[in-house]
Amino acid sequence: MPKDLTLNLNGAPVTVSIERIERSDLYGNIVSQILDDGEPCTRVRVLMDGTILGPKSTKTALLIDGLWIEDEDTRRFTPEGRELVKHESSFKSELTSEFSHYSELLDYCIKAVYSSSRVCGNMKFSFTYNAGYPKTAFMIEGADGNGYMLIGEPAPVSWVGHKDCLTGETEEWTEEDMEEMFG
Repeated sequence: MPKDLTLNLNGAPVTVSIERIERSDLYGNIVSQILDDGEPCTRVRVLMDGTILGPKSTKTALLIDGLWIEDEDTRRFTPEGRELVKHESSFKSELTSEFSHYSELLDYCIKAVYSSSRVCGNMKFSFTYNAGYPKTAFMIEGADGNGYMLIGEPAPVSWVGHKDCLTGETEEWTEEDMEEMFG
């Protein structure tokens, strides 16, 4: 179901209706369900020792040393040690946006895509669907002329370039090398 989002574009509020495009809508899906005593379980967190399954609930919790700790009682930090601040849902306030070039998308891992009721140009802003830690959102115009909102996080890799990838001498492969490698 579409939800309304209010963006501040050059000082003027603009209401945009967005609706998530699910991967299953595009490709279909297969559902696997894990049961505990006949009750469905939900993945809670992926920790270093593997996935922990917990009872189905509406709140997220962590299992640490055998104790369930509610997500609302935890604090999150960046790799640099700066504490992250929770934000209210982006649907509850007007969001300040800034111009963004398409090439900036290449630096992000896109996690979700929404269709938009209007094309707002190439904009970037912070977004959180429910109250929580915001991600970066981009409003773009698709090749089909429709508006889209893409949600993502900065990618942990950087583009180096073709020349910088090659170091030192390269060696030519002969027919014998190819025959030896591939039969």
